Amino acid sequence: MDDTERVSLLIEVGEDMPVDKYEFLEWYKLNPLVRADLMSVTEGVRPGAKLELWRFQENHPLYYLPQQQVLENCLKRFVLSWVEHEGVFYVSSTRAHLDHFLHKECTEGEFLGYPACCITAFEEGCEKSLAKLDVGPAVKFWRKTKQHHNLLFGCLLHIPCDACCEPSIAMAQAVKDVLEKYDVGALLALSELNQGAFYEFHFRYPEK
Repeated sequence: MDDTERVSLLIEVGEDMPVDKYEFLEWYKLNPLVRADLMSVTEGVRPGAKLELWRFQENHPLYYLPQQQVLENCLKRFVLSWVEHEGVFYVSSTRAHLDHFLHKECTEGEFLGYPACCITAFEEGCEKSLAKLDVGPAVKFWRKTKQHHNLLFGCLLHIPCDACCEPSIAMAQAVKDVLEKYDVGALLALSELNQGAFYEFHFRYPEK
């Protein structure tokens, strides 16, 4: 690509945004799991994300403040809307969608773009778990994956209602496509996290 073609392309995508919008230093300073979550919003896979930076504050306090500053700079660069409360960032591609959530006009699951079947199953599963009537929804799901294994489970950003949930598998495929294209490091981190969940729930909560 010569200089004339490059200038023309930059005009098309916006003068202040490079052709590859993730090719800037601060993006790679973000934790890869945060990048995976955030990219699902910037690339339109889902309308909102919940970024729990408090986990860094709890486990790595010296790491937390730099991450918060870097994240805020990235959110501004991508022109996203967000609100932060006690180390949790609720991020949306539009202000209207964020306000809809803040005014309690939608549930957290709806804000995050999760399938309706998964939202219902998760809420019911949590109620049963709290009442000690059943194991939690995460344990139940990862147990099922032993019989219904799918490599796309490594790209999940939520707990599906079932190992055969088509909307969840479609979302995982979309996440995989985006991360493979733009951020393989984030893809590997997300896959390792989900693989870890699989082994943790199988060994910590064995079926009786």
